Amino acid sequence: MPALQGSIVVSQPPSVVFAFLRDPKNNLKWETGLEVSELTSPAPMTQGSTGRRVDKIMGRNEGTWKVTEFEQDKVIGMTFDSQKLNGWGRWRLAQEGAGTRIDYEFSAGAKGLLGKVMTFLFQPMMKGAVAKDYRKLKAALENGAVK
Repeated sequence: MPALQGSIVVSQPPSVVFAFLRDPKNNLKWETGLEVSELTSPAPMTQGSTGRRVDKIMGRNEGTWKVTEFEQDKVIGMTFDSQKLNGWGRWRLAQEGAGTRIDYEFSAGAKGLLGKVMTFLFQPMMKGAVAKDYRKLKAALENGAVK
């Protein structure tokens, strides 16, 4: 699947946004269908950290991820592998006025013939779902989910 990408601007400084994104448990506050999101290596997340997630993407899907890019308050990139998908993702943060622009992108390849057909058919819907999740992330960051 070609990379899905976009940007949002949130009314929080990069350090606050980065700290929120750095804790995988916070993904439960904004990612639709996510049931488990946790580090499997010692906290805090940094270069080389590993984690586990369980979601409902075309049924139950369990997988692992590894941080491959990490620059404090600027970038988190990772690779992932699950029962149904593998690929990579990245968040880039930049100061924008008093807030932060989050540029996001990810690319996933489905495993198995049925998964590849389903990915092709549902790609437009996936784009909309991802955009909706990032609107939820913006709301979480701006409406008190940050501790």
